[in-house]
Amino acid sequence: MKRLMTLLIMTIAVFGCSSKGEPEPTGPLTESAYSAQGNAICEQMNADLDALSLRMAAGVSPEVERDIFRQANTISSEAIMSLFELSPPGSLVDDRQLLFDIVEERRQLIERTNNGEDLAQDFLVVNQRFEDAAEAIWPSCIN
Repeated sequence: MKRLMTLLIMTIAVFGCSSKGEPEPTGPLTESAYSAQGNAICEQMNADLDALSLRMAAGVSPEVERDIFRQANTISSEAIMSLFELSPPGSLVDDRQLLFDIVEERRQLIERTNNGEDLAQDFLVVNQRFEDAAEAIWPSCIN
């Protein structure tokens, strides 16, 4: 399912952080609370995306496939927004900023792809950077 997750993230806009601005923090969490809450968000996202992938695996029409990708976009976008609404402890502020920067880089790649550029290799690199950065904080987001 991780492969499908990467494919979905490569083909859909998961977060438009430059257009919406950074969410307002609610107060710093402890490292363990920050990690636990983020992992819970990712576990729900992965369960929802797994359900969609089962529908795709069963074989669907092109119209249903487009609808599934729209649903996956919504699920992914909401999960990422929820992750970035969590207020990190001081020790993870830089890690969170790195994730913001990578998500913005991914958003720009998606925009360029929508303009007809073939950036599959660039997506693989950016997705790997995101996984490497997220693994220390939210391992459920990449499993």
